Amino acid sequence: MTRGSLIVMAVVCAAALVGCQPGTSTPTTITPTSTVTEVVEPTTEASEGDSRQESEQARQCAEGRDVHTSDAASLLRSRQAAVPGQEPFSFVIDQNFYNPCLDLSWVLLSGARGDNRTAYSLLLFRGNQMIVDLPPVLEDAAPQVKRVADNELEVTRGGKAIRVKVENGEVSTQPEGWPTVPALDLATPRGAAPREVVAQEPLYRLPLGPQHNLFCEISGQGPVYVDCDADFPTTWKMRTNDPNPPQAVRVTYRVKDGPPEIQGLAQRHAPEASAALPDMIPAGETTNVQGVQVDLGTPGEVVMRFEKSAGADRDLPALKISADSYELVR
Repeated sequence: MTRGSLIVMAVVCAAALVGCQPGTSTPTTITPTSTVTEVVEPTTEASEGDSRQESEQARQCAEGRDVHTSDAASLLRSRQAAVPGQEPFSFVIDQNFYNPCLDLSWVLLSGARGDNRTAYSLLLFRGNQMIVDLPPVLEDAAPQVKRVADNELEVTRGGKAIRVKVENGEVSTQPEGWPTVPALDLATPRGAAPREVVAQEPLYRLPLGPQHNLFCEISGQGPVYVDCDADFPTTWKMRTNDPNPPQAVRVTYRVKDGPPEIQGLAQRHAPEASAALPDMIPAGETTNVQGVQVDLGTPGEVVMRFEKSAGADRDLPALKISADSYELVR
């Protein structure tokens, strides 16, 4: 055996002996380690929430919103505006193109002057703020409004067109000029002469759709159980065999010493009936109001059911009101 081989064998044997001898410490095992950087995937929860919110806002903007959320809400709820030097203007909402997501939108009111002549008034909005610099005035004919852009409208009166534009927050007209009389008195929308205050039932707002509402007095004691106005132009007709039923802007449900009677009226509530801020009854739900079951479960209609618990001496047929009709149902 060569000398080199003997040296290699000796080294190997020595290493084996060291590892096996008693009393020696156990060799430390060193495990290689490495630094791992955790990669956190970006959460989509927040972004999805933002996306849903944007989609909902876009939908609402596309459909428009309830004009009763604007700063003209108190005027519109009263359905009567003072006119300096004239009798108050009683109105309903004729056209509702209000949209607070746009720089310019509008609402057209129609109604009657004190002499019962038909009149109209145009309200312009910048966002949810009514533009008081272009005041609503009484007009014998309805102005025609056409949208040019989100921030521009064309208003035509008597064949004369005026462009209204909002730019950098400023409102301008081209050509200049806007009628200012007879303007509605927006500071005192009710404006009628003082009169004896008559106790009224609470007023409730019942949504029939995005832009259709009923304003109803609801009583649990009678004889008038329900007295409802619409805030939109109606062609309410009672569902009867009459081929030409009368149109109505107001419906009452009365019970007194006889069968229930529903009546469609051509005039709106007396001013006092709208003095209180109406309570909102949620859409899609059935709500007990002074013992009257107000059912808004079906979109576009309301059913009000009256039972003995509502103060009647017997069960009564229900009153059903939609956007264009009213009837008694069992």
